[in-house]
Amino acid sequence: MSLVETALSMVVLAVACLTALSVLVSSMELDAVNRETKIAFDAARARIEMVRAERFNQVVAAFNLDPADDPQGAGTAPGPTFSVAELPSVAAGGAPHGAIVLPVDAAGTVRENLSIPALGLPRDLNGDNLVDGDDHTADAILIPVLVRVRWSGTTGARESALSTVLRP
Repeated sequence: MSLVETALSMVVLAVACLTALSVLVSSMELDAVNRETKIAFDAARARIEMVRAERFNQVVAAFNLDPADDPQGAGTAPGPTFSVAELPSVAAGGAPHGAIVLPVDAAGTVRENLSIPALGLPRDLNGDNLVDGDDHTADAILIPVLVRVRWSGTTGARESALSTVLRP
């Protein structure tokens, strides 16, 4: 073998090693992304199950911002936000990872005429074939729910969401 052939073999071997290393690094990054996504999905699914376990007529009170109307007494309900300990926060201040989105206005009243596309709103919630701006907290026959988890992952800001529709 000549010196040129040996040098060429070394270059081909180096390129092959760099390619294999690149594949290994990408695989490790994908493994981390998959792990984070599974944690977020599991947390969202657990919250959906928590919402489903609540009595239909108490869902809004249990998962809205107002602790005064909690079904078991003031400050006892889970509320609309939650953290997932295994995920890094999106914001530096450690903001909650998860949010439960319900068809409620700023006052915590169930409304059909809200513009929340992720919940399919505006939408008839009380079965009268009308979409109006009335308070439907007491007469809703379905409540769309969205559970969203946001975190700062290995590849940047990430989000996972699950939705369901509750019926009495």
